[in-house]
Amino acid sequence: GTKLGLQAGRFTLNLGSPRLVAADDYRNTTNGYTGIRADLGLPNNLSATLVYTLPQVRLPHKRADIVDNRVKFDRESFDLVLWGGLVTKKLADKRGAIELSYYHLGERDSLKLATRDRSLDTIGLRLYRDPAIGRADFESESFYQSGSVRASLAPTATTLGVAAWFAHLEAGYTFRHPWSPRIALELDYASGDGRGGKFGRFDTLFGMRRADLAPAGLYNAVGRANLIAPGLRVEAGPTKR
Repeated sequence: GTKLGLQAGRFTLNLGSPRLVAADDYRNTTNGYTGIRADLGLPNNLSATLVYTLPQVRLPHKRADIVDNRVKFDRESFDLVLWGGLVTKKLADKRGAIELSYYHLGERDSLKLATRDRSLDTIGLRLYRDPAIGRADFESESFYQSGSVRASLAPTATTLGVAAWFAHLEAGYTFRHPWSPRIALELDYASGDGRGGKFGRFDTLFGMRRADLAPAGLYNAVGRANLIAPGLRVEAGPTKR
């Protein structure tokens, strides 16, 4: 009654919502990962996904190389590591589920690239019910993030403790109509920097932004940090396309 699937090599990932780990769409430079992924199918409507990956560093990243249109292959190394996963329990109606997730991001300087030496632990809880015609739906997801980060890219910069969090709340309803219109109320809240020695800006890691905050290519300044964003969403499908 238990199933195991393994994947190794270079691949894309969409895990959970996917606000932390995603192959972000509407971009010509999507996130890539090199590593191993295990998918577990367990009894009692339980499933789990575990990953150990080296996220791809998109190159070139130096301004002079970009201006000169130099071509470089993206690379991965143990200077940037992402591991963790999530456990999912389907609810009785099969439309809903509860997810518990944990991810660790470890980053360090390399000879060619200075970083902020992020060491972040992010734990999340998500409860949702998928939309259906003539039915109400909802989603609640929250993350708490801790760890450490350097105050700047300078090797001698002060190391700051991290205390950040994020929450997404959503409630919607899909009407019985040929267009299947859905209306939803949403709220996104992401912590930002405050006074004191703590680093408070939430880091969305490799998460998508399009689904919540519009196409990243058009509104790239809107990220999942230092943000309070209530919204009204209306969706419809006028044709089968």
